[in-house]
Amino acid sequence: MYKLIFITLLSINIYASQCASYFSPEKFYEAPSYLIELLNSKKDYTKVQEFDIIKKEIYRFRSEEIANTINDDFEGYWSDWTGDAYELYLKPEYTRFKYKDFYFSLKVLISGVVGDATNLKGTMVKYHIYNYTNKVNKFIKCQERNKD
Repeated sequence: MYKLIFITLLSINIYASQCASYFSPEKFYEAPSYLIELLNSKKDYTKVQEFDIIKKEIYRFRSEEIANTINDDFEGYWSDWTGDAYELYLKPEYTRFKYKDFYFSLKVLISGVVGDATNLKGTMVKYHIYNYTNKVNKFIKCQERNKD
């Protein structure tokens, strides 16, 4: 019985001392200049957990045209795009970036392209941003604790 308790506590201690490498700062790309401009247009972006930045165009782009334009603006982070009758998604869907001390994931959704089922008059690009700064900072603290 005591042996089982000892092994359980030892396992918990070993597991607790490991840090979630998913949130390692090295796994985040430096933000390209276009993304920095988008973030700077949004006030207090570091204080919210999740937000969208929406850009509306005055006419409908073709799917390939808008996907390639966005990929060029972001210096080629996406390898492909996919979609359904309503939205396109750049792939991989979630790309992680860092800007200053802000760590986040970015998902790009596009609607209102030529031939889709939306009623939009122009193409709309939604940059969905999820803030990982707190989790990255916890990872950094965990790494520092485990160095001792």
